[in-house]
Amino acid sequence: MTGRVDHYISAFGEHVISKEVEEAMTITASKFKCSIVEFTVAPQINPPDNSEPYHEWFVEFGELPGDLTGFSRSLNEEMCRQNIYYNDLIKGKVLQKLKIGVLGKKMHSGLYEINW
Repeated sequence: MTGRVDHYISAFGEHVISKEVEEAMTITASKFKCSIVEFTVAPQINPPDNSEPYHEWFVEFGELPGDLTGFSRSLNEEMCRQNIYYNDLIKGKVLQKLKIGVLGKKMHSGLYEINW
């Protein structure tokens, strides 16, 4: 067995599993006719502006969607459809809607530039 086998996010009781994340991304990328090279998701527990926490999605696009705001909204809606606990936390305003950081080019250090 290889790849993502036992990955999940449950920082707030949402119990999001990798299958839900990957399926939501696949559906949304197909809908917006863009390509994804790689992505990762992490909980932002203590946002710098002291607002509600959220999930940060860091995405390297092969081809950007024409409407990144619409892509983000659609991805969040798909995550709500995929996971009832995540949906409850979004509706109850315990979590903000997800945020996407677009990974720019890979720098010499091997790290990526992030464009918010």
